[in-house]
Amino acid sequence: MTDVAERAAQDPAQDLEQLKGRIEGKLLTDSMPEYEQARMVADLTFNKRPLAIVKAASVEDVVETIGFARDTGTTLAVRSGGHSVAGHSTCDRGIVLDLSG
Repeated sequence: MTDVAERAAQDPAQDLEQLKGRIEGKLLTDSMPEYEQARMVADLTFNKRPLAIVKAASVEDVVETIGFARDTGTTLAVRSGGHSVAGHSTCDRGIVLDLSG
């Protein structure tokens, strides 16, 4: 396995296809039409652009997404309703794990 510090120096975007193949839910990137709506949170002052949004469909999706973020050193934000007054339910250039479904 690759060292975490080594992985963090790489661009995790190249690994997103692997993650997409390991989850049941949807993996959205900025090239998809539904990305813009999916990245929005209740407080529009948090106008972040995540690398990807995972709309989890199962517990396994949650496990895979957390493992991906850990192994690649990618920032992870977890969203259930998107109402975090501190903006914790989104991030720039990281992964948003959307549990709202």
